[in-house]
Amino acid sequence: MLQLCDIHTYYDDSHVLQGVSLQVPEGKVVALLGRNGAGKTTTMRSIMGLTPPRQGKILFRGQEIQAMEPYRIANLGIGYIPQGRRLFPSLTVREHLEVYQKKGSVWSVQRALDTFPRLKERLDNHGNELSGGEQQMLAIARALMLNPVMLVMDEPTEGLAPLVVREVGRLIQTVKQEGFSILLTEQKMRFALDLADEVYVMSKGQIVFHGLPQELLENETVKQTYLGV
Repeated sequence: MLQLCDIHTYYDDSHVLQGVSLQVPEGKVVALLGRNGAGKTTTMRSIMGLTPPRQGKILFRGQEIQAMEPYRIANLGIGYIPQGRRLFPSLTVREHLEVYQKKGSVWSVQRALDTFPRLKERLDNHGNELSGGEQQMLAIARALMLNPVMLVMDEPTEGLAPLVVREVGRLIQTVKQEGFSILLTEQKMRFALDLADEVYVMSKGQIVFHGLPQELLENETVKQTYLGV
């Protein structure tokens, strides 16, 4: 579904991603783990064209997208849930969903509300009137309105209480069962490994581990060195 091939991304002269390669198979959840500053968010921004790589290729369904503008990448079928949710405080829940609804999408406002029933109770609340968990639900629902086939989720549990983290995990499982491919960055290792089919670990802009969740759980060296576990 998605393939990054030797990606090098910079912020001015700062060489952040240094030859990152990874793959997201169709219908699978892939977790990208690492400490703060490892390059996870930059990887997501590179995929979405927000911080394009200077070297390397990004392929989505076999098509090169590393030089495309962000709106074109989204239109190809990648839904982006950014770190911090980035909702519009002046728009209601209903307006967020209606504004993002893509013509011909299989995701209607009603389907989104059926998938995220708590949003139905907050339909007329503005973005800044929602709890952190409700904001995350809306951020995911908003991305689905664009009718993607893949989701790129950056730190979906950031700042959320443990009970809400479990609810978000359940929602991601629901979305996975719909057949979506998902690339997920996370600080919470166990949360990510419970969802993931494959896992990558990043450190200082490079991939330092790739394997199955159980393989990471059993690898004390990687956990202690790169994840602080």
